[in-house]
This record gives sequence, structure tokens and C-alpha cells, in this order.
Amino acid sequence: MSQIQTKFMAADSIDGSKFKLANAQTLRARNFANNADVALFSLTAADLLVFNLQPTFAADPLNANDLARKSWIDTQLGNYVLSSTKGAANGVASLDATGLIPIAQLPPTALERLVIVADQVARFALTIATVQLGDTVKQTDTGAMYFVVDVANLSNAAGYVIYTAGTASSIAWSGITGTPTTLAGYGITDYAAAAKAAAVANSITNGVLDIAPSQNAVFNTLALKADATTIVIPGREVITLIAGDITAGYIELAHPIKANSLMIAPKGGLVQEPGVDFTESIVVTNTRVTFAGDLLLLAAGDKLICQYMY
Repeated sequence: MSQIQTKFMAADSIDGSKFKLANAQTLRARNFANNADVALFSLTAADLLVFNLQPTFAADPLNANDLARKSWIDTQLGNYVLSSTKGAANGVASLDATGLIPIAQLPPTALERLVIVADQVARFALTIATVQLGDTVKQTDTGAMYFVVDVANLSNAAGYVIYTAGTASSIAWSGITGTPTTLAGYGITDYAAAAKAAAVANSITNGVLDIAPSQNAVFNTLALKADATTIVIPGREVITLIAGDITAGYIELAHPIKANSLMIAPKGGLVQEPGVDFTESIVVTNTRVTFAGDLLLLAAGDKLICQYMY
């Protein structure tokens, strides 16, 4: 088809009845650079319009019948999930009528629930729609708690394991309420003789002839039992001084000693006078002896003989 010449052509002189392509022809046009003819489109025998070039649009579609660019379509597709992937393996979770993920699509360990049933019949009637692996079922007629271990056997005992308290049932006596306050309250019927023995076990009372007091009671009564708070132990340390002791100006004994019981003397020297040649103080659990007076003249290698009670 020859090119259309516009010279000497009146305005609006070509209309649809005067311009059409011959059969099996393609509409061509000169490209923008004016250096080649380019095929634009053609019409097939099935009345389908075939573009020979890829159409390009400057903007995204706004109306329902607008043509769309591929980039816009790709963006829209990226915002949607294929229906075939909903609730499918390696797909996405679906939502039920309440907008929640169905229990069947949750991993068994993700949600542990407590389901309460009236009796064993109701427990064996449970299905995976109401319980899942790892749930707890409480049976109110017995108060027993069951752990769901096999959802394929919810209708029988194999689907459950009863809870056992184990060491959790061990409770300190101080944590028990409502404890009895008398021997009779414990249901002990032979407590009378034991109570009488207990009454004199740790004391000597005039007129008590039928039950011998314990040895403890005798010692207590005769004031022969030693008081642990008055017992003292002698201690003796020979300390060889090091440079750090001389720099610090003190030593620490192995025990917190009894006050005013310390006797200290350099080896081969005289006994030092408390408050003049040394002072005592308690540091944590030890006694610190701080040098003063003659003890300030000591040197590394000298030995101190310390005797005390603790």
C-alpha cells in the first residue's frame, strides 16, 4: 500500500468508507525518528485485532475498561493469594466464619486449652473440632485431669493420659491449713500416757514417781548441762609476716575471737599491750589485728605468736 499523501487533501476528506486495508493487510506507520516503516496491527479472519507492537501506557488504569500496564498487573497480583494455597500444605492459613484460623490449621503445641466435660461419656465424645494434641480435659464427675496424647483415639482411653501430681503433691507442713492443735485432734487414742511422759520429760517435779524423768531433765535441773553460748575454744596462730602485712599495717586471724582474750608477741619478744601496741576489730567473720606502738617496727619475715579464745 502506498503512503497517503496529505498535500491537496481537503480537511476531513477521508472517512471510514474511503480508508480501509485490503484483505490480510497490516496497518503500517512511519516511526518517530522517520527512518523506518513499522507494522502497527492487523485484523484476523476471526475478527481479532493483533498488535504487532507492545502498547505502552503512561499511567495506571483508572476506569473498569482501561487497558493496564504489566507492571500495574504484577503489583495487583502480588497483593493477592491464590485460593488454591489457602489451608494447603506450604500455603497460607485460611479463616473461618468468625475471622479466626481453624484449629486444624494450627500446630498442636501452639495452643493448649482446658476443656471441661461432665463425665467419661462426654470425654470419649470429643473430636478434633474441640480438642487437639496437647490439650487438657477435666472430667468434673471425678475431678480427674487428662492430657490428650492421641487424637485418633479420642473415643477411648488410649487417647488420654491422666495427670499425676508426683512430687508436686509434697507440701511443707507450714503450708497446710486447718491442722489439729491437740493430740486428740489427730485421732490418736493412746496419747494419754505419752502426754504424761512428755509433761515430765524435760523437768523434775515433786511427786512424780511413776515416770522417770529424762537424763536431759536431770542435767537441766541440776544446772549441769553446758550452755553452748558459754563454750570457748582456745586458739593459737604463728603468723610469718609478709611485705603486704607490713604495708597494710594489720593481719587477720582465722576466727572472730572473744573480746580481750588476745595475747600477741613477736617471736622471742615481749607480750604486746592491747590498745597501745595493737587494736582488734571484726571484719566479716575474722578478727583484724591492727599494728600500733612497737608492732609498727616489725619487718617482713618476723613472726607473731597469737593466742586467744573463740
